[in-house]
Amino acid sequence: MSRNLRITRQEDGKWLVESFNDTHNHDLTMTATKVMKNRSHSSFHRSIEGKSLMVQFGQAGFKPSQIKKAANTMKTSNIADVTSKQCVDVLSEQQKQHKGKEFYGLIKHFFQDKTLVDSDQYFVVDLSDDQYPRNIFWADDRSRYAYTKLRDVVVFDVTYMTNKFKMLFAPFTGVNHHGSLYFLLEHCLKMKRKRHLNVSEGNYNRSRQRNGKCNKKVFPKTRHRFCSWHIMKQETEHLRSYVSHYSDFQETHKQWVNSDTIEQFEATWEVMCSKYELERNY
Repeated sequence: MSRNLRITRQEDGKWLVESFNDTHNHDLTMTATKVMKNRSHSSFHRSIEGKSLMVQFGQAGFKPSQIKKAANTMKTSNIADVTSKQCVDVLSEQQKQHKGKEFYGLIKHFFQDKTLVDSDQYFVVDLSDDQYPRNIFWADDRSRYAYTKLRDVVVFDVTYMTNKFKMLFAPFTGVNHHGSLYFLLEHCLKMKRKRHLNVSEGNYNRSRQRNGKCNKKVFPKTRHRFCSWHIMKQETEHLRSYVSHYSDFQETHKQWVNSDTIEQFEATWEVMCSKYELERNY
């Protein structure tokens, strides 16, 4: 068993150490040369200063092997040397973050041409300080008109990841009289939501937890709700110990999630809290 610590929160709010195991499942590093290879000592390429330095060398035309030599002469002696692989990783990450500049002109001309045909077509591109497109937002006349008639429910979802550029695709989706979904607006973040208000006069939004504070500021009357996908994701991360400790927990939990009525849901929850001692952790 590897080194670990288990703590639980008691009813009075205090934390209790239930178990502590300080034994290692591997030999400890004893020599200074091996210690330098640990992740904690190999941090220069992950620091802001290190990344900035390597990116500058890369933009100047240096090869990874040359960047490695230059960076290693400028760092402090208590930090492990930078490798060529680390230089390549830093440059690759920087390139991923700035992909899109080459097609910005095409996008701009595309939407400008559509605006000539459709006067209600709306689009805006958010550029970084170095003129790379970060967010693209657009809405056509049909979507804007549909929103004026059908805006009781609007779903904002940023779980979509599309194409090789790994750009988030975030549609605003509504529900029509037939219960079918239709697109209102498309694309991404706080700027986007403000644009949504300007373009469509919105009043309801549903998004991920990490956007909750932003939603409250831009949509003060919004009620934030989690979808089942996000709930299940959190359960997978936080309920492992119960699944491994109680053989019937997963089945009981499944019955609770699939409750048909509010009464059944509440009753099953009370049973779970009592049987599996969930009161300590919520």
